[in-house]
Amino acid sequence: MEMGILLAFTLGMIGLYLLAWIFFIPMKIVGKLLINSVIGGVTVILLNLIGGAFGIHVALNFLTAALVGVLGVPGLILCLLLF
Repeated sequence: MEMGILLAFTLGMIGLYLLAWIFFIPMKIVGKLLINSVIGGVTVILLNLIGGAFGIHVALNFLTAALVGVLGVPGLILCLLLF
């Protein structure tokens, strides 16, 4: 009887670990994208503040923030060329 309880506990813990792993990995990716998008948004705001004197303006929305956040400086240049 004790062996059955130990086996069920072990299988339950393995199942719980696999379930947590399945949900944790995508959340890690989403978290990185969210942080990078916030950094990209701040970069676009700074560009609009500095570039306002030169007539340069990029609309701040989720697409531009994510583009700059994921691609970095090339994303910023791409936003300048597209918008």
